[in-house]
Amino acid sequence: MARIIRSQPYDGEFQELLLSFVSEKAKERGSWSDIVRCVHTLYSGANPRIDTIAAAAELAVLASDIMDDLQDNDQTDKLWMQCPPAHALNAIVALMMCFTSELGRCGLPSEAIADAGRIISRSLQGQYRDIRNTAQTPDEYLQLVQEKSGSLFQLVVHLGSAAADAGGPQWNLLMDLADCTGMIHQIQNDLRDITRLGQKNDVLLKRRTLPVLYLLSLTEEWEFRHFQQYYRGEMDWEEFLQRTGDYGTFIDASGCLEYSMVVQGLCVDRAEELMVQMDVPPSRKEQLREIMYGAFVRE
Repeated sequence: MARIIRSQPYDGEFQELLLSFVSEKAKERGSWSDIVRCVHTLYSGANPRIDTIAAAAELAVLASDIMDDLQDNDQTDKLWMQCPPAHALNAIVALMMCFTSELGRCGLPSEAIADAGRIISRSLQGQYRDIRNTAQTPDEYLQLVQEKSGSLFQLVVHLGSAAADAGGPQWNLLMDLADCTGMIHQIQNDLRDITRLGQKNDVLLKRRTLPVLYLLSLTEEWEFRHFQQYYRGEMDWEEFLQRTGDYGTFIDASGCLEYSMVVQGLCVDRAEELMVQMDVPPSRKEQLREIMYGAFVRE
């Protein structure tokens, strides 16, 4: 990732800013580049530039992460949230330019690069829906998640398959699997962010996530009336906490966590169905399964 950045006409303070963002990203668990390489291996790829393609994918995801944090105004401990927003915005564009130019340099077909662009555009559409925070039903929210989060998984599996020159029906299966994986992970984030108290609590921010939409649907349940009142702006956060009593007990009693886990389980089941349809060696299929959503499979 650092080599790609240094290959561009960025120097001095701006180059150091971009490199510091890469170092910050490296602290996180998980690796999108591992998925790129895994999919490449899945189809017996032998592209000598696969590691560079994987690194370029990481730069694109980093740009998306920075944009997401700027728009949500959270993750204040990240370096890109501690510099002037204008600098971070400039970095987003620079990282995306690194991504696109490196794909061309690696010799991927123009159609594969165009498909990558369309996938990123789809993610931006989902990001816009997320910013508007207007989802009214679980179906609307899941469409948003497919576009926003599913597209990031689509991007990395697409690049891995394109590097192996794989396409056709198998590519379509991969795209559907990526959407399922995006939903699985986003629902897990929703479960985490509704249960913890603090500045990233989704209820505090009045975000409309899957468990929140379930709670908002309980309009006939008297004990949950304060939740609807808070979202309508009829009381502030402190009054909401006071009226609901213990927040953790309130969330546990609502059933929103169980509901969200059921939906997540359905996504896992669909991912398993797609995995069965893939015409690849079982050992490689298991490796992909493990790296994408294995932690969520119930034995």
